[in-house]
Amino acid sequence: MNRILSFVVTLLLMSPSLVFAENTPTVENIDVPMIQVATVNVYEARITKQEKDFFEVAYDAHNREGIQTDIFSSLALIDSKGYIIPLYRSKQSFALGNDQQLSRVEKIAIPSYLKGDYNVIMSFATSSGLTLANTSLGKITFSGTGEYIGIEGCSLSVSGDDKGYNAMQGIDVGNDENITVTCFLRNLSSQAITATPCDCC
Repeated sequence: MNRILSFVVTLLLMSPSLVFAENTPTVENIDVPMIQVATVNVYEARITKQEKDFFEVAYDAHNREGIQTDIFSSLALIDSKGYIIPLYRSKQSFALGNDQQLSRVEKIAIPSYLKGDYNVIMSFATSSGLTLANTSLGKITFSGTGEYIGIEGCSLSVSGDDKGYNAMQGIDVGNDENITVTCFLRNLSSQAITATPCDCC
């Protein structure tokens, strides 16, 4: 009996195709074409001037191929806790032709309440939200009052879904669904403040 069992095991080990041939999936090579969305790059982005109530940034924007229109610039600050503070969005868009490079300077107003050190991030996107480029401008120091309402994190929720999502996550939303944004605010001033939400950036 032991000899028969040993022979069967040996046969199975020597002939794996007899056991697994029907369960082995076949994978076909499929050529997926690459789609080029945009070729905009930003170089030499820097803070060139800072005064009490404004600072200026300069950069070179280059488009490698085709024509890219509807380009808006925006700027955000990141504080020591990692919170992102939207600060600026250009009111006018600009365009870049094929293999065209532009040198631009933008003036950014400084809110009187900002105080401390911040990392500065500049982004470039279309009005529909397609991100074209991001770049760091380094650190900047403000000497304002330090009294303002700070946003210390936001979460998203979709109607009919009790689960909350981080504001930096991407979520799928149907045409008949609504998004609720919940933010935690902190009053950093020495007195009571009445605030109204607005679409400022």
